[in-house]
Amino acid sequence: MTLLFEGGNIFKDAEGKPATVRVAKSDVLPTVQWLEGITDLELTDNMLGTTGKKDTSGDLDLAVDVSSTTKADLEGKLLAWVQENIGGEANAKEWIRKSGINVHFKTPIKGDDSNGFVQTDFMFGAQD
Repeated sequence: MTLLFEGGNIFKDAEGKPATVRVAKSDVLPTVQWLEGITDLELTDNMLGTTGKKDTSGDLDLAVDVSSTTKADLEGKLLAWVQENIGGEANAKEWIRKSGINVHFKTPIKGDDSNGFVQTDFMFGAQD
């Protein structure tokens, strides 16, 4: 049985409440561009579903071509960012999770944690 977490509800705080928020449409592109900088992946042209199309999004759904990276490599890049910016003692599960074909990341909105966090779902598949 595979649990599917969508809509930004995979990361919880100590009280079990969502640790991520909905992101404003105007903040989607700057956040995705920031993610490109830490992952070295082309992501702005790979937004899926309603990401960046509605006034707010519960999460960022981004397609990742399996020929460009692996889940393990992406997880390593995200973990390196967490260790450098949050601290080596940070619990990786508070920031990065994997499920099915996805890697989930608790993403600082526009790369700045003072803006809050949005859940990013990196969805691996083959690109046409």
